[in-house]
Amino acid sequence: DEGRVRYAYELCYSRHPQDDELQRVLQFLNAQRDYFRSHSPAATAVADMARAFTNDALDAVELAAWSSVARVLMNLDEFISRE
Repeated sequence: DEGRVRYAYELCYSRHPQDDELQRVLQFLNAQRDYFRSHSPAATAVADMARAFTNDALDAVELAAWSSVARVLMNLDEFISRE
């Protein structure tokens, strides 16, 4: 998980995450996993949309959780407007 988050930061922001950022994103990822495990219809709905953009063989919960992480990272101001 940590490696994927670090890679996502490099893709989105051209930098490594700070330790506190990394921990927050990992906490969010685990919270999303917990949510989607207990809400399987929601996980399936999100995963079905995400499958159009990936060849990854992740199960619905993992794909939905990582899709949520990607959405958060791409909606931060740092992604939208670089200085």
